[in-house]
Amino acid sequence: MRRRNNRIVIHVSDDELETINFNAEVLKLSREKYIRETLNKTDFIVPPPIDYRYFINEFNRIGNNLNQLVKQVHATNNIHEDDLLKVIQEFKTKVSELNKIILYGSNENINS
Repeated sequence: MRRRNNRIVIHVSDDELETINFNAEVLKLSREKYIRETLNKTDFIVPPPIDYRYFINEFNRIGNNLNQLVKQVHATNNIHEDDLLKVIQEFKTKVSELNKIILYGSNENINS
């Protein structure tokens, strides 16, 4: 009995077909075997389920807040501890949120 009984039909350009044929010939493989080997050896990187733009914007915002605090310190030689603690807490919260999403793969309530 035939092991491979599923058929897939795809359309390729002349250049793509030429590349497939050339690579298969160089490797001394049939075209079908070359395509299967290419598929089997390809490592696909699946991006994590994270809204990167959201986190980039959030970390940029926190960075801007820290920058404003540093400017305040330079201008007045004084820092408001409450402001610093607030920014640090925001940062910890976002890092914790990011860790949960990476570990558990959910970003459902990311914007709340």
